Amino acid sequence: TQDLATAVRRSLPAITVDADTARALGHGQRVMASGLAGVYGVFDPTGAAVALVEDLDGQARPVVGFT
Repeated sequence: TQDLATAVRRSLPAITVDADTARALGHGQRVMASGLAGVYGVFDPTGAAVALVEDLDGQARPVVGFT
């Protein structure tokens, strides 16, 4: 079996964000868009998967949060 972070990285585009942004996304808040198309994985500075996110109207919005 593979862990969540590995599965996300193998399945989707991914970015790493700072701790404050990771915390916000983990709590369902919107943040500045990344510019990636479609759904992508977001990771905190430690490499933990935080959320699956999609950019919409200039903001990144969590589709599924993992924290």
